[in-house]
Amino acid sequence: MAYRSTISIPKPCHENWDQMTTAAQGRHCAACDKVVVDFTRMTDTEVVLWLQQEQSGRTCGRFATLQLNRPLLTPTAPLSRWPLCG
Repeated sequence: MAYRSTISIPKPCHENWDQMTTAAQGRHCAACDKVVVDFTRMTDTEVVLWLQQEQSGRTCGRFATLQLNRPLLTPTAPLSRWPLCG
């Protein structure tokens, strides 16, 4: 079984990524005074884990077109092929 989530951005930000200042997780947007996380090089698993760990429930992010509007697949831990003894 895998976790499935879809990311869509109905109102994308129009600020220029290249004009934002570099920050630890991406870039800092002066217009909204937030860090915009760069998800473009993350795997589906990394994106889902990041979003699950975000406490506020709101994240500004930059995504690759291929990451949007499709299910992000995150495999669960594989089952052991060895039987449990007990």
